[in-house]
Amino acid sequence: MSSGDEYRTIGVRISRRVLWIGDDAYPLQNIARVGPREVVPPRTTPVRDYLKIVLTGVIPAIIAGLVLGSGVGWLVFLIVFAAGTFRLIRALTNTKNKLFALIIETAGASNTVLVSSDIAAVYEIAENIMKAIDDPQFEFARSITVDARGANIGNIGDHARQHNSFGLPPTHP
Repeated sequence: MSSGDEYRTIGVRISRRVLWIGDDAYPLQNIARVGPREVVPPRTTPVRDYLKIVLTGVIPAIIAGLVLGSGVGWLVFLIVFAAGTFRLIRALTNTKNKLFALIIETAGASNTVLVSSDIAAVYEIAENIMKAIDDPQFEFARSITVDARGANIGNIGDHARQHNSFGLPPTHP
């Protein structure tokens, strides 16, 4: 996926007792619960990526050491190790990687209807959905930038023990 495909802006509106999120329609009378949730990526993802970087750096270091001399091999390995360590620290401390999902529960299932890094917008949309459920005349419209990488989260179900298939956003181009 190219970096231009990661984010897109969609419209969210409530009109005539129907919630529209992009092209998807949810009749308000079918909505049982609405709530924003933080999407928590597995903590093993950055560590796994780090190990991949370091281990793939070993092969070029061995080749460089055999072909050009042992000092060059160590230099290549140290450069790869330093770059991998920097990326691991950045991935573990970067707050821009936080994503929030808007969950809508209908009669049978919980659905993640959008994923965004804009927590205020996700909360605003959730509050306005609840206002619209209480007030049949209420209308609302706004645009929100969603993270298309979060589209594979799917149904979450148990919000207390949130499991998902979401990994940290890639840090490479």
